[in-house]
Amino acid sequence: MANNFSKEEIVFFEQVLEGFSPNNITAKQVSKFKPNSTEYERSSLTVHRPIPNITLGTEGLTLAAGAFADRTQLTVPSTLNANVGSPSDIKNIPFKMNAVELNDPLQVKKLSQAAVLQLSSIVDNVVATKVAKRGSIFIKDAAALTTYTQMAKCEELMTIRDIPLTAARTLIMNPQDYNGVSANLAQRDAVPTGVALTAYERSKIPNIATFDSFKASFMPTQVLTTAAGYLVNGANQDHDPLSVDGNGNNVDNRTQSLIINTGVNAINEGDAFTIANVFAVSNIHKNVTTQLQTFRVTSTASAAGAQTITITPAIVVATGGGGAQANVDYANCNSIPANGAALTFLNLTASKPSNIFFVNDAVEIIHGSLSTMDMNGAGVSTMSMATDSGIEILFAKGAEVRGLTTEYRLTMWMSANVLCPEMCGNIIGT
Repeated sequence: MANNFSKEEIVFFEQVLEGFSPNNITAKQVSKFKPNSTEYERSSLTVHRPIPNITLGTEGLTLAAGAFADRTQLTVPSTLNANVGSPSDIKNIPFKMNAVELNDPLQVKKLSQAAVLQLSSIVDNVVATKVAKRGSIFIKDAAALTTYTQMAKCEELMTIRDIPLTAARTLIMNPQDYNGVSANLAQRDAVPTGVALTAYERSKIPNIATFDSFKASFMPTQVLTTAAGYLVNGANQDHDPLSVDGNGNNVDNRTQSLIINTGVNAINEGDAFTIANVFAVSNIHKNVTTQLQTFRVTSTASAAGAQTITITPAIVVATGGGGAQANVDYANCNSIPANGAALTFLNLTASKPSNIFFVNDAVEIIHGSLSTMDMNGAGVSTMSMATDSGIEILFAKGAEVRGLTTEYRLTMWMSANVLCPEMCGNIIGT
């Protein structure tokens, strides 16, 4: 309740909210979703979000009866946890001030500036980490990233997968690679002018190959893997898209289990690999591309040798499920991996900061409200407001008489979800 806060405290909170969106990159680029609080609580803090339908067409005046097959609407689960301890989707910035410090408005201003940066950093890091580990388009360049040609590979691999060119796209680069591309651009003219001058003076590059381009310090590291020698263990390891399972529960079609064996060294979450003779199929036209499908490991680290890993995307082929319409519509691979097919890991060089790219609508921030109705008047004062990006922030305080101190807490309840892994990716250089 605002009337339980001093004027200085209200100004502090307003400054935090005003500064959040201008200091945040990812919240401005991705989509946002806030479920109904009551319904969300009753659904075990999980909702199922629809993804775009893919439906193939046909030709001819007279259509076969099979042309009128049922279409399958796929959904993905979107969850906010409320864990008491880490890991938790409840993100906090706590601080404390005593009666002397509260006399100084400069202290409040400095705290608000620090809070803005920290809140924005939390959101950016959550989104970037999820995209870096779940984006299934993985590009490992054999050289340092410095040129347009290298970065345009992101657009090339999206386009051959039939990801619409009109869809808003974002590329967020780590400072080293961003400045490498900027340096290359700045050297284009003998005397820098235009875009080259901006690159020279401000280390700023324009949009690259349909992507809005940004430089950021929060890029997670793509860790080196030493896993090698793994083979697919067993035939017919593919996935048949389903809306619901036999019990009527929604199915997450983004992932599947893959049984492998004989390899050495651990496989870790975020590792990227290809499978021999499993090529990517474009989403709409169903062209078999010349690019092997790239997969990411979404399970936690495991020991070497025979094991089951969880991968994204799931392997969907048109002939799977007896040629069911859902398999035809959502096919993303040309063939099911053969028994004994080799896995080739891609993140084999030294650990490097990620550069993420994605279709904006393929990534979503899910955020919720925290009810504090019973706290107000019970020793705690609270007020909530939404940022320009729509994310709700709770401001709470409680006083302690023994030390004449006041404890404050800024809290967000948010997470990120990659709705379509095949519309997201990660590119790293050497």
